Amino acid sequence: MTEDQGARPRGPRLRGVLDDIPVYKPGRPAVSAAGAPAYKLSSNENPYPPLPGVLEAAVAAAGALNRYPDLGCAALTAELAKRFDVPEAHIATGTGSVGVAQQLVQSTAGPGDEGKPSRTRFRVLERFAAFTWVELEPETGRQHQIRVHLTALGHPLAVDETYRGAERRTAAELGGQGDEVVLARTPLHCARMVLPVAPGRAITVEAPLPADLERALGLLRGA
Repeated sequence: MTEDQGARPRGPRLRGVLDDIPVYKPGRPAVSAAGAPAYKLSSNENPYPPLPGVLEAAVAAAGALNRYPDLGCAALTAELAKRFDVPEAHIATGTGSVGVAQQLVQSTAGPGDEGKPSRTRFRVLERFAAFTWVELEPETGRQHQIRVHLTALGHPLAVDETYRGAERRTAAELGGQGDEVVLARTPLHCARMVLPVAPGRAITVEAPLPADLERALGLLRGA
């Protein structure tokens, strides 16, 4: 069964949630006294002229009004990538943090998409000079959940190129000596799983640490 819209005007329907967004109300203009000029500090106005360097940059930019602006910020992106020693593909530019956040949302979400909660419990087992051995217990099962949560806390996995980690770890980086590659994968290990098989019954499966993680821990412990 469908609705007959023959008698209704055709056109796009705006989302009802837009009605809840407050209308922007600009502040009142600055009021002068006795004919003196007034400046609106809340709008970043001030009585001082632009700095000479700012004026020079504005005049130089005006000389290129015949060229279409570089919306991709190629020169700025290249300079930032060189300064921070990161690939240019890792640089995002926009009209402030809000603009960059908008780009991220538009790149990853579509109409009807909604975020889902994700929770991970963690417990520190051992601390080393530059690394920490932790036990993680995900309460939900979102894609890349553990990796994203650790990165958000500022502690990405020791090897995780996708989420700000390194490509590999050598013996020297883990407290040993030499260029031997000890870790060349994401250092996650499922040590224990509890699988429900029937009401009130479950099977517990445990697995020992693989050799590469044992080797990394031994180096970190100074063994």
